[in-house]
Amino acid sequence: ATVKEVLEKLADKYQVPVKDFKQFVYFVNDVNIDKLKMYRTPLKDGDVVMVISLGSGG
Repeated sequence: ATVKEVLEKLADKYQVPVKDFKQFVYFVNDVNIDKLKMYRTPLKDGDVVMVISLGSGG
C-alpha cells in the first residue's frame, strides 16, 4: 500500500473527501513524506505512519 491508499481508505471510512487529509503533515517511520515519495511513499508491515495537525493560533 501507499500513503495515498491509506488516506483513501480513511476518507471512505469516515466519509470525508480525501482532500481534507491534505491539511496534515505525514511521517513514515519518523521521516516526513516530503523527503520520501510524498503520497506515493510505499508502506510495508510494521511501518509507523504519524499524522500531525498543523496548528494555527491567534
